[in-house]
Amino acid sequence: MKKLLVVLLCICTLFGCSKRETKVEINLAEAFTGITENTELPALYEPTGEELTLFGLSEDTLEQYYIAMPMMNVHATTFFFVEAKEGQLETVKEAVDTYFANYEENWRYYLPEQYDLVKNRQVIETGNYICVIISEDAENQANALKEAMGL
Repeated sequence: MKKLLVVLLCICTLFGCSKRETKVEINLAEAFTGITENTELPALYEPTGEELTLFGLSEDTLEQYYIAMPMMNVHATTFFFVEAKEGQLETVKEAVDTYFANYEENWRYYLPEQYDLVKNRQVIETGNYICVIISEDAENQANALKEAMGL
């Protein structure tokens, strides 16, 4: 009986009692391609590193990013995927929250359908990643992204 308890205690110590954190690692550009493969999207452009200041960010705060925004101001569709550098998560999160609060306010009185998309945006936060999806298929795309991230 004692041997059985010792064996069970060892198994619990080795396997059951340890906290396992799985670190998410994903290429954000590939993630965008994967979740939008079969989706019709408006014309989008990808801001460069210099344009990150539009979002209150800089390349100094990010490991990687993929941002796709509408080329015309009659669409709100946006894919905003960033990975903050170690120690920069709060700074990045604050900038992203501020940007999208302003983005929502900008659409409030413009085009009601697009405003609804912005209000119903999907936000995924895990580890140092923050992903915002604004599109007609945002919920399904967010679910696909979560699956790709192992969430």
